[in-house]
Amino acid sequence: MSNKDNQVTRKGRLGRFGRGLSFCVCVLVLAVVAVGMLAIGTRLTAPDWLQQRIAERINADLPGGQLVFGDMSMVVNDDLVPRLLLRDVDLSADASGQVANLSELEITVAPNPLLQGRVQASSIRLAGLRLILRRRADGVLAIAFEGADGISFASLTDQIDAVFSRPQFAALNRIEAGNLTLRYEDARAGRAWSVDGGRMVLSRDGAQIGIRADVALLGARDYATSLEVSYTGEIGRKEAGFGVKFGDMPSGDISGQLPALAWLDALDAPISGALRASVDGEGRLGPLSATLQIGAGVLQPTPATAPIAFQSARSYFTYDPEVNEIRFSELSVESEWVSARAEGTAFLVGMENGWPRELQAQIRVSNIRADPADFYPEPVLLDRAAADIRLQLDPFVLSVGELRLDDQGEHFVVDGTVRGKSDGWDVALNGRMGALAPERLLELWPLSLKPKTREWVAQNVHKAALKNIQLALRAAPDMRPDVFLGFDFEGLEARFLKEVPPISAGAGHASIYDNRFVITAESGHVMAAQGGRVDVSGTSFIIPDVRLKMGPARVLLHSDSTVTAALSLLDEAPFRFLSKAGQPVTLADGRARLGGQLDLLLKPKLTPAEVAFDVNGTLTEMRSETLVKGRVLAANSLTVSARNTGIEIGGDARIGRVPVSGAWRLPLGEGMRGDSSVTGVIELSEQFVDEFNIGLPPGSISGAGPADITMSFAKGQPTRFALGSSLAGVGLSLKQLSWALPRAATGRLEVAGTIGEPPNVDRLDFSGGGLEARGAVTLHASGDLDRAAFSSVKLGDWLDAPVSLVG
Repeated sequence: MSNKDNQVTRKGRLGRFGRGLSFCVCVLVLAVVAVGMLAIGTRLTAPDWLQQRIAERINADLPGGQLVFGDMSMVVNDDLVPRLLLRDVDLSADASGQVANLSELEITVAPNPLLQGRVQASSIRLAGLRLILRRRADGVLAIAFEGADGISFASLTDQIDAVFSRPQFAALNRIEAGNLTLRYEDARAGRAWSVDGGRMVLSRDGAQIGIRADVALLGARDYATSLEVSYTGEIGRKEAGFGVKFGDMPSGDISGQLPALAWLDALDAPISGALRASVDGEGRLGPLSATLQIGAGVLQPTPATAPIAFQSARSYFTYDPEVNEIRFSELSVESEWVSARAEGTAFLVGMENGWPRELQAQIRVSNIRADPADFYPEPVLLDRAAADIRLQLDPFVLSVGELRLDDQGEHFVVDGTVRGKSDGWDVALNGRMGALAPERLLELWPLSLKPKTREWVAQNVHKAALKNIQLALRAAPDMRPDVFLGFDFEGLEARFLKEVPPISAGAGHASIYDNRFVITAESGHVMAAQGGRVDVSGTSFIIPDVRLKMGPARVLLHSDSTVTAALSLLDEAPFRFLSKAGQPVTLADGRARLGGQLDLLLKPKLTPAEVAFDVNGTLTEMRSETLVKGRVLAANSLTVSARNTGIEIGGDARIGRVPVSGAWRLPLGEGMRGDSSVTGVIELSEQFVDEFNIGLPPGSISGAGPADITMSFAKGQPTRFALGSSLAGVGLSLKQLSWALPRAATGRLEVAGTIGEPPNVDRLDFSGGGLEARGAVTLHASGDLDRAAFSSVKLGDWLDAPVSLVG
């Protein structure tokens, strides 16, 4: 049998049911009229013969069908309106199965036609009716009595017209079905729902037809779902309208009913609302209007994805099935994290099988308020946003082509994808922004996202203009979220160590990646307490792991400053290197270029032992009148290195006019008292004798040769020195002894003493050219010879005695 024949057969069955019901009504009404006046207000049971005659007459007018009822009674109330009641009614269309089974059928006679000699029903009440609503996989709806194939909604108007066009129903204005049982079978979703105790009312007002039905369903959830369906039409016209109101319906149940509601599938929440639409003369669905009030729930596309909670949401939209377009006049959400209101347009894509594959939308968002207690200390307000998004339904994939957030005159642009996978969320988001004030960055920075980094920025970055901001978020199932934040900055004022002067006028780049925070100053300076500005261009500050409380940090230092400024920074807390050595930060003039590494802990009240440093550099045009008291130490270029074990400065220099090559060392660490020393090679010449006043008469030395020298600097003590030389290249002569040592000869000279006011040579040992002498020299405060006392002087075979020379 063809589909057309099937449709004709189904329509014929329902048509015969309508004709049989109409004939039954007429016969029953006549019986009521005959006996009604005899027993007003009394329910009378019809005798068996009358029941049999009525059943035979009805069945005779139902070819192929049969009506069977268990009991018949009638009553006429004080309003003189007769009513007939049938119980346990079975109406079969043919031998193949039931069309309708009713526990009760009550018919009320219309009084006005009765006065004119016409018997017509004014209302019919049914009880125990069972209906089946089916939706095929292609989305077509059909309604049927239990056991029948049913008719499509497109044919419903024709069936209603067929019933009300019969003369016997001319006065009928109400059909009510109580204790209704409804089963909904959804072939597309592969699910079925059954409810009992429903109610349906069909009313007529002239040519206007209205149908209203309501049911309540208590399922596995802790709330009941209510559903109310309405239908409006006009006799003789195929166009109709219908509406649905529902309360606390699970989002998973409603999302699969209409293509325009498919976007609700990823939610788990109760939804209340209303839908209204029209059907044209060809049975096509017209524009649909929807109002949705969504209760507290979560966004959770798969059981494995962590739920994203919200308190409530609502939506007002219209859907045009001709162009598959949804227009949202409002789409708002309230949650502990954010509240916002959106509007826009979405298109359903991939409707080849009557169900969308995805939604493509353009939305505009306003009234954005972020107010989570665990994220921000106070609510954050954003001006507006606009987004181009694509939502793939199965599997859940939200693609953001561009989300543009407007905030205080700046634009934050986001793109990326969010996937709800079978094993959890997979997120890949990228963001960029032209500029942002640091105080706004902290307002937008959630408290729980990299809290230690946020705390460091809040405490140490006092001022900056942030530019070219970039943000990336990557999160995969069973993996820690990975966040990248990068930005350029200008006008930075920040402090890397609490006690050290801050960087000013800094410009450079900062980033957070893989829990590693790096900020590099491509330009900037520090104002030292003494010595002026320290250029720190190229300096970086690094926190290797921002997750650690009081974790390690590293400074990669590059500086260019005066020597005084560099020493001033070394004398800041917690170091105090110069103060501990009893040296002023002004011990030398010149320029210092330094580079190196400082490792420290991000904790208050650092101790020197908690700071590891290794710094190297160059001192140029260096001059000091402090290191060698009473002498000028000068150098064109010296190398400097500083680490936890000590500070060393070395190279070629001059003490006064005397060339020297060596190194100054200041040991550091536990137990060190701040004593320092110089070791090196100095030129032994007439200039050395003049500079250090070692007690030799003028003209005693000719030529020049190397001598090893050591100078020791102890806190509160005069500088001590010790010199030793082989006298290579040095000529000596003592006219008083008629003795000379040529330059080509060698010998041994050792001198030790103090450089002070006055200087003092407490040991002078000499051997060479047949002369041996051992003694000491004292000088006047002016530096002139006071007395040279030699305890032993040997010269050949003719002299072996003490000798004293007086200045």
